Amino acid sequence: MTSENIKQSAETPEKDAFSSFFSRKLSNDFRTISAKRLDCKIFMIDCQQVFPVKKQDYRLHIHQEYEVIIPHRIYHCRLNNTELTVNAGELLILQPGDSHQDHLDPDESYNSFRFSCQMADLLPVENILKDITPEQHISIIRDNPSIFKICDLLWDEINNFSGGRFLVANGIFQGFFWEILFSYDKRLINENLLNEAKKQSEIRKFLDVMHRHLHDFPDIPKLCREMGMSRSALSRLSVDNFGHPPLRMLMYYKMQYAGECLHCLPQITIKELSDKLGFSNQFHFSKVYKRFFNVSPSKHLGKHKSGF
Repeated sequence: MTSENIKQSAETPEKDAFSSFFSRKLSNDFRTISAKRLDCKIFMIDCQQVFPVKKQDYRLHIHQEYEVIIPHRIYHCRLNNTELTVNAGELLILQPGDSHQDHLDPDESYNSFRFSCQMADLLPVENILKDITPEQHISIIRDNPSIFKICDLLWDEINNFSGGRFLVANGIFQGFFWEILFSYDKRLINENLLNEAKKQSEIRKFLDVMHRHLHDFPDIPKLCREMGMSRSALSRLSVDNFGHPPLRMLMYYKMQYAGECLHCLPQITIKELSDKLGFSNQFHFSKVYKRFFNVSPSKHLGKHKSGF
């Protein structure tokens, strides 16, 4: 038997329909209208549960992609000319360019996840962890139950759906990736990834703030306080990612929400919707709605097409 085939893979309900609908978050919908593309794209290539059939060294190889190894009990390998031991409750990340050799043993089974990470506009390509020693490839995860829960969820998806539905499995892997990345010392993580994580966190917080103010009209100082940002930083975040300054973005958020309400809840009245969105009267609401969509809200009320 050759070394190549030694590895074997194996919220509380509201009282009425309007309130229930109104309590939904639309943050995910609005993330898709970001004016700028992500700086980082993660794609899972494959995953394996490796159960070696005999004790033998796997061939020495140079990695072309990333791999995360999580042992069930213990795992031994040679990484960049250094012998390593990875214990249960730890993980090992391998990066493109790493020289790696598994020391396979029937008593040393492990999970393996291979993936690619594309960071935009970076030439030459940089690894997600920078200038690290072989020992620094190991991270302690035993105190982070989220990693194991996401790992189990990923395997459930793969095992229950004959190899997994790619979009679902890859979506689960996104959460897995960020959890394992931040198990490492931030000083070791590529600044572009840290910036990407910070940007996405700020976008999520911004959309949460927008949703909290569906019922009222805060001023810029209040939004700045809630975001913990200066006026210029808040404006830059809103314009760069959504194409609108903050207050116009809030109005746009309200109007998109109103449009979906009118489409899905034909029993509501224009006045009721106007009141829920914090307008002083329904005539002001109708005027703003028409300015955004070139049609009055009454034209959309109860129609089974949104046109948005």
